[in-house]
Amino acid sequence: MNRSFPLLCRSTMQKNIWKKSLGSIWHQTFSDFETHLMKIRDLLVLLRNYQVETQINLDKVFWVFTRFTLSALEAGTSLEIIRKEELFARYLKHRFGPLGIKKKVLTGILQSDNAFIIKPAVCLIGFIKQYLPVVFAKVKK
Repeated sequence: MNRSFPLLCRSTMQKNIWKKSLGSIWHQTFSDFETHLMKIRDLLVLLRNYQVETQINLDKVFWVFTRFTLSALEAGTSLEIIRKEELFARYLKHRFGPLGIKKKVLTGILQSDNAFIIKPAVCLIGFIKQYLPVVFAKVKK
C-alpha cells in the first residue's frame, strides 16, 4: 500500500490490490459477511421462538449487526450488496433504546443509509485501526 496517501480509503485500495494479486478475496469477505448475517438471523429466530424479543435483546443483536456490517464495509463488501439484504431493511426500521456515545455514533452512521456519510466513516475507522491502533483499542472497549 502506498503510504504517501494515508487518507485514501484503505479498504478500497486493499480490495483492488487483493483482486489483482489473489484472485477473488472479495468473495471470501462477502462469504464471511453472509456467515455473520446467518448468525444474526438465527439469533432473531431464537429470540422470537423463546418469546424474549424485547427492546434490550433486539438492541444487542442489532448492535452486533452494526459491528459486523461496518467491518464488512471496511473489508471491502459493497454497500449496495448490504442494502439488498432484508435484514438491513429491518435494521433501518429498528429504533435503539438508550445507548452510549460510541454506539449512538456508529448506529447513526449506518442507519443514515447515506453513502456520503457511511463510506467516509468506514474509511476513517480503517485509518484509525491501521495508523492509530492504541486509539482504536481504547475506543473499542
